[in-house]
Amino acid sequence: MTVTVERDRKQAVEEIAEALRHQGLSVNNLSARAGAIFGTAAEADVEAIRAVSGVRDVRPEGTYQLKPFTERVPQ
Repeated sequence: MTVTVERDRKQAVEEIAEALRHQGLSVNNLSARAGAIFGTAAEADVEAIRAVSGVRDVRPEGTYQLKPFTERVPQ
């Protein structure tokens, strides 16, 4: 999932990431410049993650599936 940080809190990305860890987010990467924290969490933890001070938005990771291969449909 991607957690975006409020613009005025970008300088506190490390601190926010630590608070997110305590709410169940396994932080994989973060970008202070972009104000984004990337990681994984259980669906049950999403509301607690959204409630962390400084969090602007929480977006789940999407999945994509190509159509089955056929000779008529190139990929």
